[in-house]
Amino acid sequence: MLAEELMKEKNNKSVTLRAFSIRCSKLSSNKSDYIEKLKEKLENTVVNDRRMRLSQQDPKKEEDLISYYNTNNEKNILFGTMLRITPGGDVAHITNELFKNKSFTIDELVNTKHDNYAAVYRGHYYFCMDDKHLITNLPTNKTITRLQTYVNFLLSSEDFELTPIIISSPENKLSDLKRITVKNPFTDTLKKNRTENKSIRIDKNLFEIVKGLFKDTQNLDDVDLSQIISAELILKLTKPRRMSEEEYQRLYGAYLKPISDIDNISFKDKNGKQIKGKDVLKTKNVDIEITETGELVEPQLNQEMIKFLNELKE
Repeated sequence: MLAEELMKEKNNKSVTLRAFSIRCSKLSSNKSDYIEKLKEKLENTVVNDRRMRLSQQDPKKEEDLISYYNTNNEKNILFGTMLRITPGGDVAHITNELFKNKSFTIDELVNTKHDNYAAVYRGHYYFCMDDKHLITNLPTNKTITRLQTYVNFLLSSEDFELTPIIISSPENKLSDLKRITVKNPFTDTLKKNRTENKSIRIDKNLFEIVKGLFKDTQNLDDVDLSQIISAELILKLTKPRRMSEEEYQRLYGAYLKPISDIDNISFKDKNGKQIKGKDVLKTKNVDIEITETGELVEPQLNQEMIKFLNELKE
């Protein structure tokens, strides 16, 4: 029995699925219009047409693209693979021939053997969506903004918006949460917290005051200090009386959306109970079988994502 369990564990990988709500009010009065537009765009393009350059100034010229997709028209569901690549390079994995296809799988990419490489594979993740929600296995230390930005790019829009779904239960009502604490490690004298190209600067004078607290400690430089001190931003919250719990939940999700490391967030309710940021996000852990090369079995992952989508409707 133990051997069987170890073998099962070896052939499976634990995956954290994250849930997001979709808002795209300006695309159309029809809520599902955006997914139809996505399907139409994917059907009428090849992979090469879907490449989005992350920054024109980036010397590596990194790009995002949807390399694979499939649809369930009966349930109006779209499943896709998001790829990050770097054009060119001697150790690339993607050929010009693959870019000319409507889609290609990760397995095709891994097994490609060719001298005419067009791009270097950097990483990938999956997503699955219906007309109201989106599920992804994008790591929790990455913000969903990267996928939102890409979809808007593909649709030539600015209206597609993804917001983390927040858990609200009778035991842990969002309206009972009274304080948010954001912790960020010091990184240098002008300390920056990078969040979607924004930065929070802690005044240099404040840093000198903090250093003064350790004036009796000899040979303590800025590097040493940065390793033992962290900053906290504390926000006190009050739910407006006329605001619905649903709208309050959406605002919480919008607040957490740009934070790349949710472990740096904690909440405290009216009774003083401490709640970790990750515990208020709607997630689901699933075990997915892996191939001999260590890749997730995509059909199984797709099915688990659809199950999660269905659970959100209950």
